[in-house]
Amino acid sequence: MGVFLGGCFGAFSRAWISHWLNQNDFPWGTWIVNILGSILLGFILAFDFQNHWLHIFGIGFCGAFTTYSTFSLETIKLIEQKKWIQSFVYLGTSIGVSLIIVMSIFYFFTT
Repeated sequence: MGVFLGGCFGAFSRAWISHWLNQNDFPWGTWIVNILGSILLGFILAFDFQNHWLHIFGIGFCGAFTTYSTFSLETIKLIEQKKWIQSFVYLGTSIGVSLIIVMSIFYFFTT
C-alpha cells in the first residue's frame, strides 16, 4: 500500500514539474526531477529509514518521480534532432550528477 501511495504522489509530481519546465529545447523538467529524486533517495538511504518509510518514499515516490524511460526518450529525441551537445550534456549530467549526489549524501551522513 505504501509503494502505491508514494508512487501516486511521485508520478503526479513528476508530470506536473515536467509539464511546467519542459517548454524549451532542453528537457529541464525531467533533468530536475531525476536530480531531486537522487537527492531524496540519498537522504533516505543515509538515514536508514524504517522499512515502511523506505517503501513509501524510496520505492514508491522516488521510483515514480524519477524516470529512466522519459530520460531515454528525450535523449533519443535530442539525438534525432542532431542536437549533439545538448544530448551529451543531458546524458552525462543526468547520470553523473545523480550518482555523485546519491554517493555524496550517503557517504557524508553514514561515515
